[in-house]
Amino acid sequence: MNILIAFESLLLIGMTALAVQVRQLGLEVTLSQNTKVFLLLIAFPIIWLFSLSLFGAWDITIFDNHIDGYRRLLKSSFMTFLAFTSASYIFKIQISRFVILFSLVGGTIIHLILRWIFLTYVEKKIESTTNQDRWLVLTCNPELSSAA
Repeated sequence: MNILIAFESLLLIGMTALAVQVRQLGLEVTLSQNTKVFLLLIAFPIIWLFSLSLFGAWDITIFDNHIDGYRRLLKSSFMTFLAFTSASYIFKIQISRFVILFSLVGGTIIHLILRWIFLTYVEKKIESTTNQDRWLVLTCNPELSSAA
């Protein structure tokens, strides 16, 4: 599960950085001018990771019910979108729609693909391991041998 958390964290940070780089292509960006924007963009992956944790997207039960794992992921993505756009509106920060759509929609689609690959890999690992059943029989009968 820790591998999934690490991959998803890297994915979120990468998608946000890529969206900002593509959006700012050819424009000179100064830190003093866009401090609020940079703080909100840095907070975006943190908000999303918090939302994933809050809605139990990394809960162990997703191995039993894959659909529930996908639903939790979609729900946390939607709540991240609401929190991010609300913070942008409240603090009057103009965030490019491209950045939001690219990192959130693209990130959600890539998240779903990553989650599917991870769950498929785990299922194959579980199926490939041989389960050995051993029984321990406790009895008071001294006539039973250990071979029985």
